[in-house]
Amino acid sequence: MRWTAFAVFVALSAAACTTTSTTSSTSSPETPTPPTSSSSTTTTTTIPGQELRGGRVIGLATEPATLNPLLAAPDDEAAHLIAQAWNVGAFDVAADTGETVPGVITTIPTVANGGVVRNDDGTMTVTYVIQDEARWSDGVPITGADFQFTLETILDPELAINRDVYRNIITTEVDEKTFRFTLAAPDIRYERLFDTLLPEHDVEGSDFAEDWNDTTWVSAGPFVLAEWRRGGAVHFSRNDEYDATDAATGARLPYLDEIEFRIIPDPFDRLGSLVARDLTVMQGAPGFPSPRARERLTDLGAAVVSANGPLWLHLNFQFGPRRLERNAASLNPYDAFRRGVFHAIDRERIIEELYGGPVISPLDSYVAAFRPGLSHDLWDRYPYDPATATALLGEALQAVESEAVRVVLAANAENEERVKIVELLAVMLEAVGISTSLQLEPDAVFFSETVPQGRWDAGMWAWTGSSGYAGLVAFHEAFDPGDALPPVRNYYRWGTEDSDVHDAGTDRYGAVLEEMRTTVDVGELEVLIEEAEEIIADGAVILPLFATPVTVAFWPEAIHGFVMSGLHPGFTWNIEYWRRAE
Repeated sequence: MRWTAFAVFVALSAAACTTTSTTSSTSSPETPTPPTSSSSTTTTTTIPGQELRGGRVIGLATEPATLNPLLAAPDDEAAHLIAQAWNVGAFDVAADTGETVPGVITTIPTVANGGVVRNDDGTMTVTYVIQDEARWSDGVPITGADFQFTLETILDPELAINRDVYRNIITTEVDEKTFRFTLAAPDIRYERLFDTLLPEHDVEGSDFAEDWNDTTWVSAGPFVLAEWRRGGAVHFSRNDEYDATDAATGARLPYLDEIEFRIIPDPFDRLGSLVARDLTVMQGAPGFPSPRARERLTDLGAAVVSANGPLWLHLNFQFGPRRLERNAASLNPYDAFRRGVFHAIDRERIIEELYGGPVISPLDSYVAAFRPGLSHDLWDRYPYDPATATALLGEALQAVESEAVRVVLAANAENEERVKIVELLAVMLEAVGISTSLQLEPDAVFFSETVPQGRWDAGMWAWTGSSGYAGLVAFHEAFDPGDALPPVRNYYRWGTEDSDVHDAGTDRYGAVLEEMRTTVDVGELEVLIEEAEEIIADGAVILPLFATPVTVAFWPEAIHGFVMSGLHPGFTWNIEYWRRAE
């Protein structure tokens, strides 16, 4: 079936070559002049941007399990991509920078603008001011009561919703266009609260766990649900109550009249549908389309773009005693050894071997997976340099009076891509004189036993980035030197009580992390984040490799306004700006 689909793709490609222009338009839409009429009693006007409307079709790899964004699993990518068409909250995410921007509120509350106040009693108050024009698709205004109803729904213990920070809200104040809540203590995670807002008048009295899986409540986003044909497509039409305009053209948003999310699980079928022009946009996958398919699509005039996704891989070391069960000769506590390993790794080669070309760049800062604008490329101090690697490894051997270096590389065996990565890492380490073996284990064993118990020497797995400051603070908790055992969040045992590494870096890191936990001033927090990453980079604790790429193919002559982003919420983040181009 797969080879048949690929043959169809090749045939369709050849046919399309004779009819498709490879030149794409990059001009901005013009605001049309209202037409004149010969009749003295009838005048017709054209809405700016109206000629750029119509509909477009997106090919997705999976079908959502639910349309309810509050109940959708974090890894239900389809649900979150679709939610961008209709769901709203207090804030949104600028997918090019990862910055938090207003959703239905006028301004993101901060300490600087007075929207966040640290009270004398140790509590913290946050104030949302709702936009005057914000309304639901049925014309009902959005009010503070909607926020209060949303909070009460989230706090319902019968619902499978993450209410971690919400339960720390101790008081609220509500009026028509204001919602004010007070947290028991300062917490930067306030910035990610109320990313989904519920309309009280539409949801009240329903069975929230059952009634909103196959349909949506009234929208306040650019589109409203028209139909979901399970196994087929999710269809949306334009929300005429959406009160937003394109500042560049003056056109009312969204541009398109309709959007269809078509579910096509087989990647070759998606590829064939794109070539046949049944799709305008096609969701790809890491390594797909293949280099050959990319070249063919480019020849046809399609655009194939990749960007860093939220999932990022890293090489790391275990500093606790149980690493010696895997490698009695482990040199992990030695700074020169770790730096030598880093200089032996050609990250660009790994990317090219996996994906057939330099579709993305190595990750020189893990901060970029959370907030690209805060990245300082601190890992560019470890370029691929076998000569430097060899010298540093010799220095480490001299310190321990040994003649051989050995590493055991651990990873989960059920992920073919990760197995290939550690195989490539082993080749690179062997090239500078490091004897290397692999510790490949079933996922359940690796993630449930090996990693929590610290039973590995050097390892490779992924973390997931998320937009905003809260995600960065949470990630830095993973290196907490004061984390007690057991249980443990600092899987690496870097600087912990049973660690073989205790130095000025681990001491200072603990102090920086403690400040992070209670800081809600973003200016102060950015300084702390940079210092924490500097300590980890300078200490050669981990080596970020790269973010798993997100790939999308589309017809640039059929759609304008498409801007690729690998950050959450993904490539549909600005779907209201997509417009017809032909």
